Amino acid sequence: MAKREASVRFAAVVEYDGTGLGGWQLQPNALTVQQFVESSLEGLYGQPVRVHASGRTDAGVHARGQVIHFDARDDYDARIVLNAANARLDSRVAIVKAIKVDRDFHARYHALRKEYEYRILCSYAPSPLRSSFTWHRPKALNVEALRDAAQMLEGEHDFRSFATEPDNIKDSVRTMHYVRVLEESDEIRILFCANGFLYNLVRSLTGALVMYSTGGIERSKLLSCLSNTNSRQPAPLAPANGLTLNWVEYDKYPQLKREV
Repeated sequence: MAKREASVRFAAVVEYDGTGLGGWQLQPNALTVQQFVESSLEGLYGQPVRVHASGRTDAGVHARGQVIHFDARDDYDARIVLNAANARLDSRVAIVKAIKVDRDFHARYHALRKEYEYRILCSYAPSPLRSSFTWHRPKALNVEALRDAAQMLEGEHDFRSFATEPDNIKDSVRTMHYVRVLEESDEIRILFCANGFLYNLVRSLTGALVMYSTGGIERSKLLSCLSNTNSRQPAPLAPANGLTLNWVEYDKYPQLKREV
């Protein structure tokens, strides 16, 4: 039987717990979110379905509002696709919303901005129930220093100095709309919103903010990294498990932005 051509494009919002997974992108020797989603859609349609995400997330990183798109036969409405895919998905992954979109919509290239959240647990004792979603720090952090450093990151900057693969990047200029530091009980939440992110940028910036708050980086060094593209990462990456992609925003499809 001849393979039927794709006739409709869907966009979907995906939530996942990245613990123990190899990240979003397909890999030969690791379980990944993309693998789970494509496998579930193949089970629904009876043929391979390739999905495209707003961006890749690294191993151990989570998402509340990752956005994907894929082309498929126009056999089912969006609600049936959502329910049938979820019935086949691994318990760590769920499609929380699905809509039909224009055929030229692209989850990555049409994204206007994204928000990532990094959670830090500041307590003497660790929390097993939160260990998969927070970076445990046994000592308190200077919140005012974190906010001071966060303010430096806002605006348009060349973030090449904070990139883990600087030599492979053609354009490292991004607009950081805001960096908010929120203190909630024994947790610190840092929200990063930008028009785009370099690979591992949030983990790199979080590591630098934490070092700055503990006196490990001087103000002049942090400012130098934002103005001198020959500088290199001033601090180790923060662990992957504290990082979550909260939402992705689009002009034409505001319903794809997951409310947090």
